[in-house]
Amino acid sequence: MISGHQVYTVGLFGRNVEIEYNCKEAGDFINFLFQDLPPGDGPTAKRRFELIFVGKPVRMSLWEGEKKIYFGESAHTLAYILANEILHECIVDNNIDQAIHAAAVLWGGKSILLPGKSGSGKSSLAAWLALQGCTYLTDELVLLTQDGLIGAFTRPISLRRATIKALSGGTIGLDLSKCIAGAEGAMVPHRLLNPRWSAATPQLSCIIFPEFINNQPPVLTRLSKAQGCMQLLGCYVNARNFSGHGFSELAENCRNVVSYELKFGSFAGLREVLDPVFGGE
Repeated sequence: MISGHQVYTVGLFGRNVEIEYNCKEAGDFINFLFQDLPPGDGPTAKRRFELIFVGKPVRMSLWEGEKKIYFGESAHTLAYILANEILHECIVDNNIDQAIHAAAVLWGGKSILLPGKSGSGKSSLAAWLALQGCTYLTDELVLLTQDGLIGAFTRPISLRRATIKALSGGTIGLDLSKCIAGAEGAMVPHRLLNPRWSAATPQLSCIIFPEFINNQPPVLTRLSKAQGCMQLLGCYVNARNFSGHGFSELAENCRNVVSYELKFGSFAGLREVLDPVFGGE
């Protein structure tokens, strides 16, 4: 145990959030989630969180002042809740960059945005691409600047157990002792999939809109600029912060890149189908 409480500062998108914690185990838990989000020079958010681990088995609680956000024994549930609280606090009043619900990876000098709602397959696709050698950026959220740069919320990848099994070729090949696992899935450190990683804020190069459909052979369809923009609007989470809902800025980013729609039901055949993106056109 650490004597007294410590404070962990998480830096996201020019804004810092403080998490107070009571012991080394709690600090390790926070570091597992946010080690790739070092604090910057931005202001500190007014909201402050407190994470407390006590007892054997460990009971975990997350607080904001006197408000209890979580209490229980599920590290997986707590990880999901804490990550979402921090993410929300850092984008809630952002009126400079466009927050997009999306995964993102980097292949050489080409950055690929994978926008989609929950269940679309964006996390699964990002994990599979990391196994192919892509640099993982995020599976949850990016901020697009007016110049088309990607700022990524880099956290462990949230995967269902069925996806982990499929990625491992039919068996659970990942060392789940290095993950935060729950009944339905796990938070998987991206370095377990591809150990080569460095922080990056790349220029947006390409957009792929994934749609997971059971038993669907992979099909990649190129979209027009207008189609890409309209689909991206469905994943735009802070539009209310902008005059005109930021539509013109979003359209400008879509105008400068190639967009695709990808329908898939497994990872079989994906490498060949994605050749126009990763192998050149």
